Amino acid sequence: MNFEEWAKYGWEQGWCSPPICQTCDGTPMTYEEEFSFEQGWSGCIHIIRLYECEEDRSDGTENHAASQWRASNRGWIERGTEFQPANKQKLE
Repeated sequence: MNFEEWAKYGWEQGWCSPPICQTCDGTPMTYEEEFSFEQGWSGCIHIIRLYECEEDRSDGTENHAASQWRASNRGWIERGTEFQPANKQKLE
């Protein structure tokens, strides 16, 4: 199964939206969530970031503390794992 098939399967099961750009398109919300948000609601809307490659995922995780602790809380990484961005030398 490739990525497109996997994402489509999730869509067909009702588990996810199609991949969107959060920066350009905004966060997908139900009418009720959008109304509540406009009234001051600050509840959680869970988002999964899509990366083009493992290097980008590593760099994005290293640069985003919440990604690190959420991965740790799920047992995906060991608590206290130090991330070394693959592109660090490019940034210095």
